[in-house]
Amino acid sequence: LADEIGREVAAVCFAASSREWREADGQYEQQLVLQHEEKDWVKSVWETEPPKEDDSAAAAPAVPVKERIWASPLVVDSRLMQRMRRFEISPEDEARAAQIVVPESEIEGWIKGSFRSLWRWGVDSWNAKPMTPNVGDVNSDE
Repeated sequence: LADEIGREVAAVCFAASSREWREADGQYEQQLVLQHEEKDWVKSVWETEPPKEDDSAAAAPAVPVKERIWASPLVVDSRLMQRMRRFEISPEDEARAAQIVVPESEIEGWIKGSFRSLWRWGVDSWNAKPMTPNVGDVNSDE
């Protein structure tokens, strides 16, 4: 889903080519685009009940709020759907974008980057030349 959204955002930014949304079988394309994703969407609605004014309600234990499933389809306005445009990225632009390779060290966050630099410092100091006494030149007269 993130790749698909990124592709659509890039198409809008490039504004390479646009077309009108299509209509088929009385349904607009906007209603069908994310139908494969819709099964993962939350479809529950919480109903608020008016408080009861009985004296017996104060003594009764609290009942959880009822939940019902929201099963109505996506409602669209035909006046808006006719004016909407769909941006598409060209295959050439998508191939050019696939050639760009960014190393992980450039996109990682501050914490992971700090740990990586600490690790590199530790490895460099461990692999550096061995510790020797700092006595200077032994053959000199000083």
